[in-house]
Amino acid sequence: MNFSKTLSSTLVLLVMVFIGIADQPIDECGCTSVGAQVINNGALAPCTVELIYYTQCVTIDVPAVKGVSTSYTDSSAIFSIDSTVSFSVHLWTNDHASGISCDMRTLEIYAQ
Repeated sequence: MNFSKTLSSTLVLLVMVFIGIADQPIDECGCTSVGAQVINNGALAPCTVELIYYTQCVTIDVPAVKGVSTSYTDSSAIFSIDSTVSFSVHLWTNDHASGISCDMRTLEIYAQ
C-alpha cells in the first residue's frame, strides 16, 4: 500500500511539472517595437548621418558600403559619408527565447 501511495504521488508530481513546463510561454517579447530616428539624412556629401534607436534590446545590421564609415554609441550609429550613396539598415528586437524578432524596421540612409 505504501508503494502505491508513493507511485501515485510521484505520478501526480510529474503531471504537475509537465503542466508547469507546458504552461511557460515559448516566445516572450520584452521589447515589442523598434523606435528609431534618423538625423541629417539626405544631406549633401560629405556629411554625417546619425541613426538613433530608442529600444535597448535592438539589434542593428549595417552593410559595408564603400565611402561610408560607421561608429557606434550606446544608442546610435553614426555614418560618416564621403560621397553620394544609398543603403539600407535593418533594426530588430531580438530578445526572446526562439530568436524570432518581435518587430523589424528597415531604414534607408542616403547622401546626395
